[in-house]
Amino acid sequence: MSSAANFKFRQNEISFMRALALFAVMLISVSALGFAQSVFHPASEVANGTFGSSVGGGNYTFNNSLVINDNLGIGTLAPAEKLVVNGTLRVNNATGSAVLVVSATSGNVGIGTATPSQKLTVNGSVNITGVLYGNSTYLGSINTSLNTTGVVGYWHLDDGSGTNALDSNGGVKNGTLVNSPVWNSSAKVGPYALTFNGADQHVSIGALGIDNSDKNVTLSAWVYLSSSNYGTIIGDGDGAWANYQRFYVYLGYNLGYFFIAQGKAQYSGKYVFSSQYTTLNKWYYVVGTVNGVTGDMHIYVNGMRDDNVIGGTYTSGIAHDLWEVGAVHNSYTTPVYSDFFNGTIDEALVENRVASAPEIAGSYLSVNTPNTLAVTSNSWVGGDAYVAGDARTYGNGYITGNLTVSGSLIGGNAFFEAQDQKASGVAAQACVSGSWFARNLTIALTNEISEASLSNNNIILPAGTYYVTAETSVIGSGGDRLRLYNLNDSAALVYGLNGYSYSNTYHTSTDSSYLAGRFTLTGTKTLSLQHYVISCSNLGVAMSLAGINETYTDISIWKIR
Repeated sequence: MSSAANFKFRQNEISFMRALALFAVMLISVSALGFAQSVFHPASEVANGTFGSSVGGGNYTFNNSLVINDNLGIGTLAPAEKLVVNGTLRVNNATGSAVLVVSATSGNVGIGTATPSQKLTVNGSVNITGVLYGNSTYLGSINTSLNTTGVVGYWHLDDGSGTNALDSNGGVKNGTLVNSPVWNSSAKVGPYALTFNGADQHVSIGALGIDNSDKNVTLSAWVYLSSSNYGTIIGDGDGAWANYQRFYVYLGYNLGYFFIAQGKAQYSGKYVFSSQYTTLNKWYYVVGTVNGVTGDMHIYVNGMRDDNVIGGTYTSGIAHDLWEVGAVHNSYTTPVYSDFFNGTIDEALVENRVASAPEIAGSYLSVNTPNTLAVTSNSWVGGDAYVAGDARTYGNGYITGNLTVSGSLIGGNAFFEAQDQKASGVAAQACVSGSWFARNLTIALTNEISEASLSNNNIILPAGTYYVTAETSVIGSGGDRLRLYNLNDSAALVYGLNGYSYSNTYHTSTDSSYLAGRFTLTGTKTLSLQHYVISCSNLGVAMSLAGINETYTDISIWKIR
């Protein structure tokens, strides 16, 4: 071999050895040391091996598709499935906010929230275009996160441990547990609720952006009663009885009645008490609404409006914003909290709107009536709906596919409504005390039931199964109750709730009597809506609004079979 050829061979050998050494360094870097910076590889240079390590770390960008034929583990060296993530999985949007979270501790999934408190927590709208399955599903409920309109604070109280009550409405109004209320696994909804001792325990929320100055408010919660003493479920306030400045749903006044009240003092603001006397050691769904524009206030118990004793005058122009669950802020006492709740609270909710009666009824049914699909105003199911029990509709519900119901379809079939209307300025019919008497029904507003009619204040219905609701007015009753009576068979079909109102030298209160229930007729029958009043002043006061009829009674009937 000539010297020139030998030199060229050596030169090639050195180049080869250098390349081999460089390749070895690359392998060591990939398999052991990692990279502290991004490394780009064309597809032809990526071979089998391990990328990244505990030393150095590094980012890899693949310009072409990445195909993994075996299992992929993130945070684990032994993935048992195609993708195993050891830790919380989070997907952020362009601004860094979480749009999808799967919690490594609870397994909860959050969409639009980084702190999912349920197995699926959605902060935003849900559009269902396929099939929705479930034994108890409610669309449009104020107590599900499917309708977030107006929600300013929502505490499921499902945390189960710790000193915080997470706000599911974006997590910005988290509450702080004060004096260790107890996480209770015997909840009404979800895995946990919060139990209070009635002495010093509560949850401090702070400002919600809602004060008492002419604002719409809806307060709601499930409550389990351990005592009939005073107790605040949800309250915003600063003052003692002599100087109230708060909205609140307040439990226990008059030995166990719910009420919603507003104002500076017990009798200078406005208050509405329920008629339903509470039973201890039992769950109730309680809702209070306040219309800050009109001053209308209502109390709902277990899905039904239950206004009984209404007193005082709505007080406008009061500004305060300091909220608590299980107590009320009170700077006039030491410590600065009072009216502690004794029992368990679940699903505490504050909204800056007035929830409708159908929504509230649906919220109750969704939790307390198993195997029921309740659809409220403007709710939409974009596919098929399967219901193992009854299906109830309130307002406009839309199902674009097939609806299969093994029980009854309530509200979805023919509808009948009648009222007692009188000309403006004309008072209600005369009151009869101490015996059942028929309430006037002067006009049929809607009649979609074949062979049904209204005649001489009575309703004639053909054979079938029906669902009925009715409401009447009465003043100073001393106790009253409604019933729907079958005149042909001399039998009561449905009884309403016990009501009470009073009249004395200083105060007169108004009661709205309520009736709701299901009944079956074996043939065509004549029905009478009847009222029993112990002792009353009258059955309603005329409003005398120009051009608008007075209305004293309303009855609605759905033919469900």
